[in-house]
Amino acid sequence: MKKDRIALLAGFMPALCMALLMGAEYMTDSGRLQNTLLTAALAEAAAFLLPFGILLILRRLGGEERSKLRLGRAVGRSKSFVLFLSLATPVAAFLLNVLIGAMLGQDIGGRQGTLTLQYSAGGAWQGLLTAVVLPAVAEELFFRSALLGCLEGAGTSAAILLSAFSFAMVHGSASNLAGPLLAGLVFGYLCYALGSVWPAVFGHLVSNLYAWVFVYFAGVYETFSLWGYFILANVTALCILLYLAMRSLEKLIERGKIPRFKKSGLEKLVFSFLSPGFLLLVLLFVLKSFYL
Repeated sequence: MKKDRIALLAGFMPALCMALLMGAEYMTDSGRLQNTLLTAALAEAAAFLLPFGILLILRRLGGEERSKLRLGRAVGRSKSFVLFLSLATPVAAFLLNVLIGAMLGQDIGGRQGTLTLQYSAGGAWQGLLTAVVLPAVAEELFFRSALLGCLEGAGTSAAILLSAFSFAMVHGSASNLAGPLLAGLVFGYLCYALGSVWPAVFGHLVSNLYAWVFVYFAGVYETFSLWGYFILANVTALCILLYLAMRSLEKLIERGKIPRFKKSGLEKLVFSFLSPGFLLLVLLFVLKSFYL
Protein backbone atom coordinates (compact mmCIF):
# COMPACT_ATOMS: atom_id res chain seq x y z
CA MET A 1 0.00 0.00 0.00
CA LYS A 2 2.83 2.37 0.82
CA LYS A 3 4.40 1.84 -2.61
CA ASP A 4 1.01 2.45 -4.24
CA ARG A 5 0.77 5.82 -2.50
CA ILE A 6 4.31 6.66 -3.60
CA ALA A 7 3.44 5.77 -7.20
CA LEU A 8 0.26 7.88 -6.96
CA LEU A 9 2.21 10.91 -5.75
CA ALA A 10 4.93 10.30 -8.34
CA GLY A 11 2.26 10.50 -11.05
CA PHE A 12 1.84 14.22 -10.33
CA MET A 13 5.50 15.02 -11.04
CA PRO A 14 5.25 15.21 -14.89
CA ALA A 15 2.40 17.71 -14.47
CA LEU A 16 4.66 19.71 -12.16
CA CYS A 17 7.37 19.67 -14.85
CA MET A 18 4.94 21.00 -17.45
CA ALA A 19 3.56 23.63 -15.07
CA LEU A 20 7.07 24.90 -14.32
CA LEU A 21 7.95 25.05 -18.03
CA MET A 22 4.70 26.83 -18.88
CA GLY A 23 5.30 29.27 -16.04
CA ALA A 24 8.82 30.03 -17.26
CA GLU A 25 7.52 30.53 -20.81
CA TYR A 26 4.82 32.91 -19.57
CA MET A 27 7.32 34.89 -17.50
CA THR A 28 9.62 35.18 -20.53
CA ASP A 29 6.88 36.13 -22.98
CA SER A 30 5.51 38.77 -20.60
CA GLY A 31 8.96 40.33 -20.19
CA ARG A 32 9.27 39.50 -16.50
CA LEU A 33 12.25 37.30 -17.28
CA GLN A 34 14.93 38.01 -19.87
CA ASN A 35 14.93 35.64 -22.83
CA THR A 36 18.53 34.47 -22.49
CA LEU A 37 20.37 31.17 -22.56
CA LEU A 38 20.92 31.41 -18.82
CA THR A 39 17.18 31.80 -18.24
CA ALA A 40 16.48 28.82 -20.48
CA ALA A 41 19.07 26.71 -18.66
CA LEU A 42 17.72 27.62 -15.23
CA ALA A 43 14.14 26.91 -16.34
CA GLU A 44 15.16 23.52 -17.73
CA ALA A 45 17.06 22.60 -14.57
CA ALA A 46 14.24 23.73 -12.26
CA ALA A 47 11.51 22.02 -14.32
CA PHE A 48 13.13 18.57 -14.18
CA LEU A 49 15.72 18.46 -11.40
CA LEU A 50 13.32 19.80 -8.76
CA PRO A 51 10.73 17.04 -9.46
CA PHE A 52 13.63 14.58 -9.68
CA GLY A 53 14.66 15.56 -6.15
CA ILE A 54 11.07 15.14 -4.94
CA LEU A 55 10.94 11.67 -6.48
CA LEU A 56 14.17 10.74 -4.73
CA ILE A 57 12.60 11.71 -1.41
CA LEU A 58 9.44 9.73 -2.22
CA ARG A 59 11.49 6.69 -3.20
CA ARG A 60 13.45 6.90 0.03
CA LEU A 61 10.26 7.14 2.05
CA GLY A 62 8.96 4.11 0.18
CA GLY A 63 12.08 2.10 0.99
CA GLU A 64 13.17 1.79 -2.64
CA GLU A 65 16.72 0.64 -3.25
CA ARG A 66 19.15 3.12 -4.80
CA SER A 67 20.09 0.53 -7.43
CA LYS A 68 16.63 0.91 -8.98
CA LEU A 69 17.60 4.43 -10.05
CA ARG A 70 19.82 2.68 -12.60
CA LEU A 71 22.69 5.13 -12.21
CA GLY A 72 25.35 2.47 -12.70
CA ARG A 73 27.00 1.17 -15.84
CA ALA A 74 25.03 -0.51 -18.61
CA VAL A 75 25.31 -4.24 -19.27
CA GLY A 76 28.47 -5.27 -21.06
CA ARG A 77 28.87 -5.44 -24.84
CA SER A 78 25.88 -3.16 -25.47
CA LYS A 79 27.73 -0.21 -27.01
CA SER A 80 26.90 -1.07 -30.62
CA PHE A 81 23.22 -1.59 -29.79
CA VAL A 82 23.05 1.75 -27.95
CA LEU A 83 24.87 3.56 -30.76
CA PHE A 84 22.76 2.21 -33.64
CA LEU A 85 19.43 2.53 -31.83
CA SER A 86 20.30 6.03 -30.62
CA LEU A 87 21.11 7.10 -34.19
CA ALA A 88 17.94 5.48 -35.53
CA THR A 89 15.60 7.08 -32.97
CA PRO A 90 15.65 10.74 -34.12
CA VAL A 91 15.49 9.67 -37.77
CA ALA A 92 12.46 7.46 -37.07
CA ALA A 93 10.80 10.19 -34.97
CA PHE A 94 11.34 12.75 -37.73
CA LEU A 95 9.96 10.47 -40.46
CA LEU A 96 6.97 9.62 -38.29
CA ASN A 97 6.18 13.31 -37.88
CA VAL A 98 6.57 13.80 -41.64
CA LEU A 99 4.24 10.87 -42.37
CA ILE A 100 1.56 12.08 -39.97
CA GLY A 101 1.88 15.62 -41.31
CA ALA A 102 1.41 14.36 -44.86
CA MET A 103 -1.64 12.31 -43.85
CA LEU A 104 -3.18 15.40 -42.21
CA GLY A 105 -2.37 17.55 -45.24
CA GLN A 106 0.03 19.79 -43.36
CA ASP A 107 2.75 21.76 -45.13
CA ILE A 108 5.65 20.04 -43.42
CA GLY A 109 8.37 21.37 -45.74
CA GLY A 110 11.54 21.92 -43.81
CA ARG A 111 9.92 23.27 -40.70
CA GLN A 112 9.48 20.18 -38.52
CA GLY A 113 12.11 18.36 -36.54
CA THR A 114 12.03 15.82 -33.75
CA LEU A 115 12.24 18.58 -31.17
CA THR A 116 11.71 22.33 -31.26
CA LEU A 117 15.19 23.80 -31.00
CA GLN A 118 16.33 27.24 -32.08
CA TYR A 119 19.74 28.77 -32.52
CA SER A 120 20.54 31.59 -30.16
CA ALA A 121 22.65 34.69 -30.39
CA GLY A 122 24.33 33.66 -27.15
CA GLY A 123 26.86 31.52 -28.99
CA ALA A 124 26.92 28.07 -30.54
CA TRP A 125 28.62 26.29 -27.64
CA GLN A 126 26.40 27.88 -25.02
CA GLY A 127 23.33 27.05 -27.10
CA LEU A 128 24.58 23.48 -27.60
CA LEU A 129 24.94 22.97 -23.86
CA THR A 130 21.54 24.54 -23.14
CA ALA A 131 19.49 22.90 -25.88
CA VAL A 132 21.29 19.56 -26.31
CA VAL A 133 23.33 18.46 -23.28
CA LEU A 134 21.38 19.83 -20.32
CA PRO A 135 17.96 18.51 -21.45
CA ALA A 136 19.40 15.06 -22.19
CA VAL A 137 20.81 14.74 -18.67
CA ALA A 138 18.12 16.48 -16.62
CA GLU A 139 15.13 14.94 -18.41
CA GLU A 140 16.46 11.40 -18.46
CA LEU A 141 17.31 11.55 -14.77
CA PHE A 142 13.71 12.53 -14.11
CA PHE A 143 11.74 10.43 -16.62
CA ARG A 144 13.83 7.28 -16.81
CA SER A 145 15.92 7.12 -13.64
CA ALA A 146 13.34 8.28 -11.08
CA LEU A 147 9.84 8.24 -12.61
CA LEU A 148 10.17 4.92 -14.45
CA GLY A 149 11.27 3.20 -11.26
CA CYS A 150 8.40 4.67 -9.26
CA LEU A 151 5.87 3.38 -11.80
CA GLU A 152 7.25 -0.15 -12.19
CA GLY A 153 4.85 -1.54 -9.61
CA ALA A 154 2.22 -1.56 -12.37
CA GLY A 155 4.52 -3.64 -14.58
CA THR A 156 7.34 -2.88 -16.97
CA SER A 157 5.28 -2.14 -20.08
CA ALA A 158 2.90 0.10 -18.12
CA ALA A 159 5.80 2.04 -16.60
CA ILE A 160 7.52 2.53 -19.97
CA LEU A 161 4.25 3.53 -21.67
CA LEU A 162 3.23 5.97 -18.94
CA SER A 163 6.66 7.61 -18.71
CA ALA A 164 6.82 7.85 -22.53
CA PHE A 165 3.38 9.48 -22.81
CA SER A 166 4.32 11.88 -20.02
CA PHE A 167 7.58 12.69 -21.82
CA ALA A 168 5.71 13.29 -25.09
CA MET A 169 3.11 15.60 -23.59
CA VAL A 170 5.68 17.65 -21.69
CA HIS A 171 7.70 18.08 -24.92
CA GLY A 172 5.27 17.87 -27.78
CA SER A 173 2.18 19.60 -29.07
CA ALA A 174 -1.01 18.52 -30.79
CA SER A 175 0.85 18.48 -34.14
CA ASN A 176 4.10 17.02 -32.80
CA LEU A 177 3.29 14.23 -30.37
CA ALA A 178 4.20 11.03 -32.20
CA GLY A 179 7.92 11.80 -32.51
CA PRO A 180 8.53 12.53 -28.80
CA LEU A 181 6.35 9.54 -27.87
CA LEU A 182 8.44 7.19 -30.01
CA ALA A 183 11.64 8.64 -28.52
CA GLY A 184 10.27 8.21 -24.99
CA LEU A 185 9.45 4.56 -25.65
CA VAL A 186 12.95 3.89 -26.98
CA PHE A 187 14.67 5.68 -24.11
CA GLY A 188 12.54 3.81 -21.58
CA TYR A 189 13.39 0.48 -23.15
CA LEU A 190 17.09 1.31 -23.25
CA CYS A 191 17.07 2.21 -19.58
CA TYR A 192 15.22 -0.92 -18.49
CA ALA A 193 16.86 -3.43 -20.82
CA LEU A 194 20.43 -2.32 -20.13
CA GLY A 195 19.93 -1.54 -16.44
CA SER A 196 21.29 1.99 -16.71
CA VAL A 197 19.95 5.47 -17.44
CA TRP A 198 23.11 6.52 -19.31
CA PRO A 199 22.28 4.79 -22.62
CA ALA A 200 18.99 6.73 -22.54
CA VAL A 201 20.92 9.93 -21.83
CA PHE A 202 23.14 9.22 -24.83
CA GLY A 203 20.14 8.47 -27.04
CA HIS A 204 18.41 11.67 -25.92
CA LEU A 205 21.58 13.66 -26.58
CA VAL A 206 21.82 12.23 -30.11
CA SER A 207 18.15 13.12 -30.74
CA ASN A 208 18.67 16.67 -29.53
CA LEU A 209 21.81 17.01 -31.65
CA TYR A 210 19.94 15.72 -34.71
CA ALA A 211 17.23 18.35 -34.18
CA TRP A 212 19.88 21.03 -33.53
CA VAL A 213 21.59 20.29 -36.85
CA PHE A 214 18.21 19.88 -38.58
CA VAL A 215 17.21 23.44 -37.70
CA TYR A 216 20.29 24.74 -39.52
CA PHE A 217 20.13 22.53 -42.61
CA ALA A 218 16.35 22.46 -43.10
CA GLY A 219 16.40 25.95 -44.62
CA VAL A 220 19.14 24.92 -47.05
CA TYR A 221 17.24 21.83 -48.24
CA GLU A 222 14.04 23.84 -48.62
CA THR A 223 15.77 26.66 -50.52
CA PHE A 224 17.41 24.31 -53.03
CA SER A 225 14.36 22.01 -53.38
CA LEU A 226 16.25 19.05 -51.94
CA TRP A 227 13.56 18.09 -49.44
CA GLY A 228 12.66 14.85 -51.24
CA TYR A 229 16.30 13.73 -51.33
CA PHE A 230 16.63 14.55 -47.64
CA ILE A 231 13.61 12.35 -46.85
CA LEU A 232 15.03 9.54 -49.00
CA ALA A 233 18.41 9.79 -47.24
CA ASN A 234 16.69 9.53 -43.86
CA VAL A 235 14.64 6.50 -44.94
CA THR A 236 17.78 4.75 -46.18
CA ALA A 237 19.69 5.58 -43.00
CA LEU A 238 16.81 4.35 -40.84
CA CYS A 239 16.68 0.97 -42.58
CA ILE A 240 20.42 0.44 -42.17
CA LEU A 241 20.52 1.62 -38.55
CA LEU A 242 17.52 -0.48 -37.52
CA TYR A 243 19.04 -3.57 -39.11
CA LEU A 244 22.32 -3.02 -37.25
CA ALA A 245 20.51 -2.26 -33.98
CA MET A 246 18.38 -5.43 -34.21
CA ARG A 247 21.46 -7.54 -34.96
CA SER A 248 23.15 -6.14 -31.88
CA LEU A 249 20.03 -6.69 -29.77
CA GLU A 250 19.78 -10.27 -31.00
CA LYS A 251 23.30 -10.96 -29.77
CA LEU A 252 22.52 -9.46 -26.36
CA ILE A 253 19.39 -11.62 -26.06
CA GLU A 254 21.34 -14.74 -27.04
CA ARG A 255 23.81 -14.00 -24.22
CA GLY A 256 20.97 -13.56 -21.75
CA LYS A 257 21.79 -9.89 -21.13
CA ILE A 258 18.27 -8.50 -21.66
CA PRO A 259 15.80 -9.00 -18.78
CA ARG A 260 12.20 -10.00 -19.36
CA PHE A 261 9.41 -7.51 -18.76
CA LYS A 262 7.48 -7.79 -15.52
CA LYS A 263 3.88 -8.49 -16.47
CA SER A 264 1.36 -5.65 -16.44
CA GLY A 265 -2.20 -6.52 -15.60
CA LEU A 266 -4.85 -4.75 -17.65
CA GLU A 267 -6.39 -3.35 -14.49
CA LYS A 268 -3.11 -1.80 -13.35
CA LEU A 269 -2.44 -0.43 -16.83
CA VAL A 270 -5.86 1.24 -17.01
CA PHE A 271 -5.50 2.55 -13.45
CA SER A 272 -2.11 4.09 -14.31
CA PHE A 273 -3.56 6.04 -17.24
CA LEU A 274 -6.58 7.13 -15.20
CA SER A 275 -4.53 8.27 -12.22
CA PRO A 276 -5.16 11.88 -11.07
CA GLY A 277 -1.61 12.95 -11.89
CA PHE A 278 -1.74 11.70 -15.47
CA LEU A 279 -5.18 13.22 -16.05
CA LEU A 280 -3.87 16.55 -14.76
CA LEU A 281 -0.99 16.29 -17.22
CA VAL A 282 -3.45 15.65 -20.06
CA LEU A 283 -5.43 18.74 -19.01
CA LEU A 284 -2.29 20.90 -19.04
CA PHE A 285 -1.33 19.47 -22.43
CA VAL A 286 -4.74 20.40 -23.87
CA LEU A 287 -4.47 23.91 -22.41
CA LYS A 288 -0.97 24.35 -23.83
CA SER A 289 -1.87 23.01 -27.27
CA PHE A 290 -5.20 24.67 -27.90
CA TYR A 291 -5.70 27.62 -25.56
CA LEU A 292 -2.29 29.12 -24.71
